[in-house]
Amino acid sequence: DFAEHLRSSGRPGAERFFVLLARMSLGDAYAQFRKYTEATAVLEEAVIGGLLGEGQHGDDGTAAATVAVAPSERVLEGACCTVLCRVQLDLAEEAHNAGDEAARSSRVEAASAHAARAVELLAAYLPQVPGHAARRQDAAALLATALASRGVCDVRAGKYDECYEWFAKAQEALKEFALPGTSEERMLEQVGEQL
Repeated sequence: DFAEHLRSSGRPGAERFFVLLARMSLGDAYAQFRKYTEATAVLEEAVIGGLLGEGQHGDDGTAAATVAVAPSERVLEGACCTVLCRVQLDLAEEAHNAGDEAARSSRVEAASAHAARAVELLAAYLPQVPGHAARRQDAAALLATALASRGVCDVRAGKYDECYEWFAKAQEALKEFALPGTSEERMLEQVGEQL
């Protein structure tokens, strides 16, 4: 059993890293298939449900021992928040199309909170992940995605002045790596179209 192997491998947190990675991947797949309830449940379990060792309690009701959370796990939490943002934005669009502006507004607010958390986590923990220096291009794309998502939330909330700041930060994160024909160049163009 893979989980048992990870538990016995002597690598603290290895199991938690792979569980978070699996939750993020599954949540993203659910979101792509527009199964938003399932996506939200899986992703919230990852970031809110105690997988990161926060808020867990033993059988006797006392707080469980806190396990250090690795920077790579915080980055996965940020990635989960970015997917949760996209789910909430899709649900906001559905609410708008159904004429439910209160639900639309609530969904945009939730998306914005997820995007803000993603930006916070990724900006703080990406540089601490082992091997970051060799993977700066990937890190820039990940952070730029969260920054652009935050900008989209501001557009949907009618905060047009604020959105420019987030789009500009996304462009700045990508600028160094946006060579012709790269994904980063296409991302930079897409962010520019938002402006």
